[in-house]
Amino acid sequence: SLGDASGKIKNDQYDLVLFDISLGGDEGMRILKWVKYDEKTKRVPVVIFTENADEKMIEQAKEIGALDFGLNTKSTTKELEEQIKEILSKIKK
Repeated sequence: SLGDASGKIKNDQYDLVLFDISLGGDEGMRILKWVKYDEKTKRVPVVIFTENADEKMIEQAKEIGALDFGLNTKSTTKELEEQIKEILSKIKK
């Protein structure tokens, strides 16, 4: 839930937040807004992936501050790790 996620992210230091934007109706978009609008977490990169988002949701998420939608949800853990490293290398330049 949003409450559980927000408490965990605020209390710990994260290099990245990664989640499916279409989880639980509008829950994914609410998490994204919370992370990007909160002073303590707004600088944490957010990478989202989904198989179910429409173009409007994708555009809205990018405007809020999501970094990427290019992750392949069917990738192995190792492939996802490589994709995420590539995304992070672009933003650390």
